[in-house]
Amino acid sequence: MAAIDLFGSGVPARVLCLEPGADLWVDVPPSVLAHLQHIAALGEHLFRTPLADGRWHVFDFARMIRYDEHGPGVSTAAALAWYDEAGRAFFPPGKAHLQVQPSEAFTVDEHQAVEIVRTWTMGTAVVTGAERCVKGDVAMRIYRDTEQEFGGNVKLAWYGAPPEDVQIAGKTLFRCPNWNLIGRRRAHGHGLHLSPLRFPHLSMGIADADHTGEACVLLCRIVQGLPEAIHAGSDQSINTRPEVKSSGAVDCLPNPSWYVVWTEHMNVCVVPLCLVRFMKRPALVLGPMITCSPVFLNINKLRREIKRILPSSQLQDLDRYFDSDTGNQYNFSKCVSDLIGLDMFCGAVLKTLEL
Repeated sequence: MAAIDLFGSGVPARVLCLEPGADLWVDVPPSVLAHLQHIAALGEHLFRTPLADGRWHVFDFARMIRYDEHGPGVSTAAALAWYDEAGRAFFPPGKAHLQVQPSEAFTVDEHQAVEIVRTWTMGTAVVTGAERCVKGDVAMRIYRDTEQEFGGNVKLAWYGAPPEDVQIAGKTLFRCPNWNLIGRRRAHGHGLHLSPLRFPHLSMGIADADHTGEACVLLCRIVQGLPEAIHAGSDQSINTRPEVKSSGAVDCLPNPSWYVVWTEHMNVCVVPLCLVRFMKRPALVLGPMITCSPVFLNINKLRREIKRILPSSQLQDLDRYFDSDTGNQYNFSKCVSDLIGLDMFCGAVLKTLEL
């Protein structure tokens, strides 16, 4: 894993900016956050993103600065800070005392949620609809109190489950954890499993479809505090470190594929923001596969990543594709994407590039 390792940091879970003259740290947009997490996991320190009015934002993790480029040679600088996946805070000297805007103030609408799904499945997801989730005043007050208690390690994450469970969670409460959908040997404890913002394919993979082939996932905001790393197959279901404020765990502290929230915390530390509906169906209906790749892809890493998505009943088919000579990259990609879906395959490729 090639995480940035700046000042001992892992991949940033939450990135904040402090505008010149301001006294409040605010979150970067979710679409930008996903790209910042990706480039950090690749070991890069700089990211440049265009703005609607022709300007550019340049994020420089090494200098803890975000530049606002107005034109050639003209720019202004804003301070940059972040919390990494382990919950550690990284602020520029002399800036850590300033207040961080409550995460509730930063909204994510259904259009942004759909954009993230499409971007991080390389445009292959067949999205059929999306809607914003609205929580009551009591639920939001409880979440605000929890965020204040557990600190600023707030994350955006995807939750997948059968359609009824997802829809009920979006409107009222999470009924039960979804670890059993991943499987006892692959789940990281007996808790609610959510995938990071840029990995919607993982939660889409465990989201069951209804009789029409439609499935759904929730984009959520979660508070984790200081999570611990738990190995696959663990039976842990509670925080075993009473001296630490933690609502759950991760599979890997520097660069997780799964966030875990313990059952006792799932309805106070997780707030659904948007529900996204999509079709789970074979890749062939989506058009031809890309026949070449501009980057080197480690096939063994891809194999391990795809195993995270598949139910146990299909692992034998996957091993058969990897172990056999399919003739060329097109045939291999077609066979595997037929098995798991093109959106799942593309998501797994993006994740593999970070490993």
